[in-house]
Amino acid sequence: MKYIAIGKQVNYPEGYDAKVRFLENSAAWIEKKKDEGVLECAYSYPSGGGFLIFDVESHGELMRQLIDFPMFCLSEFEVRPLCEFEEYARIVVEEFTKLGVY
Repeated sequence: MKYIAIGKQVNYPEGYDAKVRFLENSAAWIEKKKDEGVLECAYSYPSGGGFLIFDVESHGELMRQLIDFPMFCLSEFEVRPLCEFEEYARIVVEEFTKLGVY
């Protein structure tokens, strides 16, 4: 199951050293999770914040992964499930057909 986790930092550690450590640890975590196949991609917005796309087996596994993210304690996330467009279109057409509207 794929999910997009849109996040933004809401708490900030004091001092540049702590900020740099959080960023370095987060970058290493992202690469590790990509290598494991847990994370499909990670992008940041120039204005701050960003998003992660997870590919995990369950809602619970998603929560475990998010809590493991080094910047979790500093961030706030909105999570949405994702569906491939082709699958979404097929489901909608099937349902419309069942209802007799297509």
